[in-house]
Amino acid sequence: MRSKKKIVAGALALVSAVCIGYYHSELRNRPAPPELEAKASNKERVRAAMPHFQQTNMTKLPSIETPLNLIILELIRRADSGDSMAACRLAAEYQRCDFVDRQIKHLDDVTGSGALEGKLTSVTLTSENGQLYGGVQHCQGVQPSAPSRIPELLRRAALGGNPAAMRAYVSGSGFSTDTTLEDLDELDAYKKLAPEMARRSIESGDGAVLLSLASAYQPENNLGARPLLAQVVSTDITQSLSLFSVAKQEMVNQGRGEGRLFDFVDRQVSNLEFRASASQRAEAERRAQQLQTTMKQVRFPPDSDVAFISRASTRAIRSADCSE
Repeated sequence: MRSKKKIVAGALALVSAVCIGYYHSELRNRPAPPELEAKASNKERVRAAMPHFQQTNMTKLPSIETPLNLIILELIRRADSGDSMAACRLAAEYQRCDFVDRQIKHLDDVTGSGALEGKLTSVTLTSENGQLYGGVQHCQGVQPSAPSRIPELLRRAALGGNPAAMRAYVSGSGFSTDTTLEDLDELDAYKKLAPEMARRSIESGDGAVLLSLASAYQPENNLGARPLLAQVVSTDITQSLSLFSVAKQEMVNQGRGEGRLFDFVDRQVSNLEFRASASQRAEAERRAQQLQTTMKQVRFPPDSDVAFISRASTRAIRSADCSE
């Protein structure tokens, strides 16, 4: 058993050495791309952004398989020129590379300290599926994003009408607890924009936003650490019941009357109906009927997303999502 552990540890150390060596030689000393942004402060950029929710996608984006350092200047130029699809893609790429950085630093800490016991499973899984090394290769030579750059890009892409960016922006996934102080201006903009953007997304048929907003209004889902969307809306049994009721009816109509996501929605409707007064239930039904007359066919997320939905959030945006 002990020799088997040594073999596993040795294999892990080899994979770690490759990734960490690559990281130290290519990532920590990577050159910064030329700055193409205006020299206005972030606060001025936030104030200058006027909500218009119009699709501003231009030409097709480069393949997601292309190494980022070969296309980042094009993405920056297009994003800063008002291309919402490029701004969405750039935000997603920056998030991916930031995540790779964190993984490498964690792996560096684990292998550098020699504390492999108890951590072999999680680290080995990451190495075995190739995502870590693939991420290192993809992000080679790319400078980390500037503070508040990711939420800024998502905001601009969302205001430009990009569906994936609107979903990510509403969920608050562009913000990080590591940069809260740097993101204050963007958080202020989020507080003003998120509710209206959520409404627009729902009308366009975004089921993930529909369920996330319903969860944000649900009082029982606001215990403990509150997600960002729940912080910009007040708990409201009537509003939550109306949104969950719409989701339940639409799922039944689409033949999705079973599974983890439907079970979650059905349970929320039952709990809210039990807590609501007769007048609240009647008002919730009226609002649900009104919403169903204005929204497009709902596109629901997979059952695997229920953990995000229950926390008034959505899964992290991926580069491929921006071209949907």
